[in-house]
Amino acid sequence: QISETWQNERQSINRERFKPLLEYLEKHWDEKITVEKAAKFVSLNPYHFCKTFKKMTGRTFIDYVNASRINEAERLLRETDLSVTEIAGLIGCDNPNYFTKLFKQYKGLTPSSIRRSG
Repeated sequence: QISETWQNERQSINRERFKPLLEYLEKHWDEKITVEKAAKFVSLNPYHFCKTFKKMTGRTFIDYVNASRINEAERLLRETDLSVTEIAGLIGCDNPNYFTKLFKQYKGLTPSSIRRSG
């Protein structure tokens, strides 16, 4: 019982510690951010950062960033008239072909098929 309470408390502290980083990521889709930079953001070494991040979110840092960016791209595809290339650039992906491949990996569809389905 005590260890469970301690664990919940620790997770809560970690969530608070990571909150500014997650908010930063949501506002800076286009910025390249390395694991090292993210770890510094929350004052952890990269190893502990990766371990803690995965435990907290269920994803690796890179997977989390990619999924967040692809979700934002999907929103932009549905809500704007921006081209696929423009959207790729807005989420920090300079290569539209790589963007399409990544999008398909996360969503199972191409960006243009999302656009067509509205």
